[in-house]
Amino acid sequence: MPLLSIVYFPMAHINCSFVVPAPIKETFEFLTDPKRVPFLLAGKVDVEIENAEADLVKGAEFSYLMTRAGISQYLRFRVEEVSRGNSLTYKQTEGIYRRWIHTQKFSSHGRNQTLVTDIVDYELPFGFMGHLLDDLFFHKDLTKILQGRLAKAADHFRGLYPVESEENANWLKWRIPSWRNLRNQSLIKPSIGLPQISS
Repeated sequence: MPLLSIVYFPMAHINCSFVVPAPIKETFEFLTDPKRVPFLLAGKVDVEIENAEADLVKGAEFSYLMTRAGISQYLRFRVEEVSRGNSLTYKQTEGIYRRWIHTQKFSSHGRNQTLVTDIVDYELPFGFMGHLLDDLFFHKDLTKILQGRLAKAADHFRGLYPVESEENANWLKWRIPSWRNLRNQSLIKPSIGLPQISS
């Protein structure tokens, strides 16, 4: 038996997270909407929707024509598991990958903030050559695409909802002048270990 026929290459794995400044419900609906794929991948992958009309339920299928670096590929995905507001898992049933499973997880990260985690397990075709291409180029490139997708979602919601970080910033903004005034009045000396704030 040829050696390469018995070599096993494990699926590649990507795990990336991003905090989106919006409630879980809105974040989930935005990132899992099949019709938003062209927008979320714009600038990295050109996407034409072939079919994205089905409801987001287990067994639903969606298909796209994706073009990158001048190469177009038809891809079809099927929803494997969905828990609204919590997680979505879908797999490729037709397309460039030998295997592809993508899970999106959503969890609260403070007031009006959602931690989104993308977990992707995939395998390229072409055996050893596909594995080599993944190590040299594909894994890094795909990671950037996934991170860009989450960053684009964050940009979409930025400023629409008050979040804890903004409230903390306002809390500090109202208190810093009092510290500065006290120091200027020599009521607080830097030597006692309190923060020094330049005028």
